[in-house]
Amino acid sequence: MDLRSNTLNLRTYKLHALGDYTTTIRMFGTSDSYSMQSGEREHQVGKGRFVRTNRKDFVRQLARIERRQARIRKICDSFKATRGPFEPVPNKPEERYNVGKSQHRPIDIADFIRKHSGDPALQDFVPKLKNHLLPHVREMHALASEPTSSQPLWGLEASYSTSEAAADHLLFKGNRIYQHCVLRVNYTTYDVKRGQDIFNPTTDHHDVMMLATPENADKSEDTYERRHCFCYARIIGIYHANVQYIGPGFSNYLPRRLDFLHVRWFEQVAPNPGDGSCRLDVLRFPPMNDRSAFDFIDPASILQGCHLIPAFAKGRSHSDHTSLSPVAKDSDDWNYYYINRLSEI
Repeated sequence: MDLRSNTLNLRTYKLHALGDYTTTIRMFGTSDSYSMQSGEREHQVGKGRFVRTNRKDFVRQLARIERRQARIRKICDSFKATRGPFEPVPNKPEERYNVGKSQHRPIDIADFIRKHSGDPALQDFVPKLKNHLLPHVREMHALASEPTSSQPLWGLEASYSTSEAAADHLLFKGNRIYQHCVLRVNYTTYDVKRGQDIFNPTTDHHDVMMLATPENADKSEDTYERRHCFCYARIIGIYHANVQYIGPGFSNYLPRRLDFLHVRWFEQVAPNPGDGSCRLDVLRFPPMNDRSAFDFIDPASILQGCHLIPAFAKGRSHSDHTSLSPVAKDSDDWNYYYINRLSEI
């Protein structure tokens, strides 16, 4: 066998470039720090586009496909740019609940009420909200002589015995409230571990339970609702407001942040005689024209989420899926709900 000699030429580039290896490695790194896969896989993009053509005049069709994909990427990038920056979720064990600190979704109160004029969920919206927030603000002034403007309030019980004149001492900074999408509530599970429920008014996970208090039940008689240990509500809005108190006992004009939930109450349905212990507890929504059908609550008063099963045999509240309250989104409500008893309760 005759061996042909191999001389230095461009076909043996690896040997020809040996003198440049050291400089190139120092400048760009070693060859194992990058991969050729990205370039090789790019061939699949063109082949995938070609499959979508009819193989006739495919150059023009490939150009249209590429332009269409570029426009979609541009739309996605512009959508991501409008979203607020990522906000890390705090995980402090002493926190009863967590609501985002951002203020990217402001709501002008006057415009909000004007836009939803006639909505039963917004009946007496501002007076109810002030009556709910006023006791919290007074408590904050009593607990701290110089609280910071961002000082939160945890676990204070609201009182509804405030007068209309006293509520006028409460002002909303900029006449705005700020909407949030997610509420996280921490609770202790039955095996003494930490659990967390995540609520979103736009999803099906928006029903909560709280300890029953005297103001949530009829005091005139010994009703079944008064004997029940818990009360239930559906979250229709998660908000915070920066409020200023200018009434008696105020210490300064610093705005205080207060978190609150706009809810629609459930009411208990008394069982038929003889079967009270043989069936699940039943709930229903009170009429929307009832002044107590909608209200505000403190997120810290929530125990945890609850699982409500629609009573399918009883039908829907609106068979034609019409909505009486766009804010409450009641078009898909059922007439009755069963309370599914969990092992944590």
